Amino acid sequence: MLTWAHCGDLHVSHEDEYISIPRLETLVREANRYLNSSVDFIFLPGDNANDGTAEQYRRFVDMLSDLTLPVRAIPGDHDFEPGTLDAFYPKW
Repeated sequence: MLTWAHCGDLHVSHEDEYISIPRLETLVREANRYLNSSVDFIFLPGDNANDGTAEQYRRFVDMLSDLTLPVRAIPGDHDFEPGTLDAFYPKW
């Protein structure tokens, strides 16, 4: 049976008005600690970055690099705000 953890609307931002960085750090730490033996991957269903900028995605990818589970991500409307998904596609 295929299982996954659904973690959406992370809104990683360089201004961090959503307190996104500490929340994502906690998600990575807790997923590594508790989910490795119980899920097949982490699913990020969009709004991963707050404005979809390259800087926000660099931060997002850097923070996820410590995650030991595979990640599958799709873009949401906030990821597309610059009018392009160029910042999203190099990694995902």
